[in-house]
Amino acid sequence: MQQIPGFSVAKKGGNELGSLQAIYSNYRSDDYESGRGDSVHSAYKRQFGTFVGALTPSPDLKLELSFDIGRGEAAYADRTMDARTFDRESYQAHLVKFFNDDKLDFHIYHHEIDHIMDNFSLTNGMPKIGNKYQISNPNRTNTGGRLEYQKKFDLSKIYFGGNYNLDKHKSRAIANQNSTQETEMILNIPYAPNYTFKSYGVFSQIETFTSSNMGYFAGIRGDRVDMTAHKLDTSNTKYALSGFGRAEKYLGDYTLRFGGNLSQRAA
Repeated sequence: MQQIPGFSVAKKGGNELGSLQAIYSNYRSDDYESGRGDSVHSAYKRQFGTFVGALTPSPDLKLELSFDIGRGEAAYADRTMDARTFDRESYQAHLVKFFNDDKLDFHIYHHEIDHIMDNFSLTNGMPKIGNKYQISNPNRTNTGGRLEYQKKFDLSKIYFGGNYNLDKHKSRAIANQNSTQETEMILNIPYAPNYTFKSYGVFSQIETFTSSNMGYFAGIRGDRVDMTAHKLDTSNTKYALSGFGRAEKYLGDYTLRFGGNLSQRAA
């Protein structure tokens, strides 16, 4: 087995008006070698890059934009197919605005994962098992956002907000083909949708403190999830309610806590 060291490089610079940061990582390994000297099909390559830019035109405002990208491949000794392509991309924007002691926090994002698995690309063009070729190409995206506002009082603070997420699963696959050319044709065909999840949530939380060294905390959250199974042509909607309450007594270096919670999952 050849040991190939990985490396990571990061650079950051900025001033009172903003900053830029870039990170790059590269890791790889050849096949492992078993105790008796046999080569084990397990080589991999992984590359990651991150770029973050932040604008701070005033002490009470920050806008951050980021982009992440990942590429890779991996061989598996215990599976019928290898991962010839790991593609991951992520885009995010994060806004923080202060209004004296109050705070607005807004975050939006889009993530995509695209994997291509096959049984021939990492085995010199020949099927790992048998003589038939196959490809599986799942894809998943997550798009959404979260908004929160924090209202500050003398001895209390209230949080309230909401979030949304759109989760899409789709794929394309083919098997029992006689050549790589026939198998690769599946990558020219549009994906078939599998599942779609739409999630909506609202929440609120309060915390307050008293002059008698007590703290009180309570929160509630409601969620709705719409799910569609495209291949089954079915859909349904589920709801969930969660909440908690807690009291704390501060005794110098010690804190006594008492509380309870209710948690439901929309699944």
